[in-house]
Amino acid sequence: MASNGSALQPAMQRRRVFTTNISTIVTAENHTAVLATTEKLPDTPVYDSTLKTLTSTTNPFPTSTTNLHSTSTTLPKFETFSSTGKPICTVDGKPVLRMFGKKNCEQCLWGAPIYDGVVSSYGDRILAIHWDFDLGDDLLTYELEDGVPDSEIQIFFGGSKTGTVPYFNFGCMFERVGNGYYVRGDKGAEAQEMRMIISYLNSL
Repeated sequence: MASNGSALQPAMQRRRVFTTNISTIVTAENHTAVLATTEKLPDTPVYDSTLKTLTSTTNPFPTSTTNLHSTSTTLPKFETFSSTGKPICTVDGKPVLRMFGKKNCEQCLWGAPIYDGVVSSYGDRILAIHWDFDLGDDLLTYELEDGVPDSEIQIFFGGSKTGTVPYFNFGCMFERVGNGYYVRGDKGAEAQEMRMIISYLNSL
């Protein structure tokens, strides 16, 4: 993560920026989301021992119904993604989608082919990024990047407060730490929810 007070770098700038913060990244199977018992939206998900104890029928990441850049419209609710409360981020008018993962992360390995397959089907209608922290590489580009940019690391730790992977950020508006669908092995539902979010982002 960039030091306090440093300016955000352009999203796609390439720099070798591995820092001691990267060593704090942990895999989602080492945590459990504590299910919210009130209607109040927590600032971030709260975790306990192991994500494998999540039930498949409860959303551990509640969503907000407030659209900050349109007070007359409410955001759609999704089962496993929550609202960040931020406006959409785009590059050349295309929503930016991000996945952050590692090679030794069981949930990352399960979800990566689904994410990669879904985003690739949208072609140039979106800008998709898939950061692998072990390689310091965006797996969706032909070239080998030499590190994860400061700006991308800030986005990661801004959403995954505990440094947990996988972390997904769709259009800066929706995010998720870990993967509830992994618990029940429902790859179809995972792909469907991602497509629903992308369709929504493309409609804005």
